[in-house]
Amino acid sequence: MKLSWILPAVFLLCALGAGYMTWMMWQAGDSGIWFFGVFTVFFLLLLATPILPKLRSKPPPPPTSTRFVPHWFMMLAILVVVVGIILAIIGAVLACPAIALSLSNGATADGALSPLTCPPSRQP
Repeated sequence: MKLSWILPAVFLLCALGAGYMTWMMWQAGDSGIWFFGVFTVFFLLLLATPILPKLRSKPPPPPTSTRFVPHWFMMLAILVVVVGIILAIIGAVLACPAIALSLSNGATADGALSPLTCPPSRQP
């Protein structure tokens, strides 16, 4: 029992629904016509794929032995990114004393959290 018609039928129903919405948007003069129009074309293309000729792929190459993969390069790249992020955070904290003060005690004399404001000059 071959049920190869089910998927094209689903795509046809979706294309009909999107086409109906496109027609309704066109009747109303709404800008949604483009949105539903693209969906209509998309589902019609999916519906047409079983009809299109199938492309034959090249046969896979013969298996080879396992080669060495240089993991150290990837580890070095991750390390550089992590160090850069940490230095950016430390640089931002040191450049703005309000952030450093807020991180050290966290509250003002009346118990409220201190606002994180930094002067425009960013000089301590």
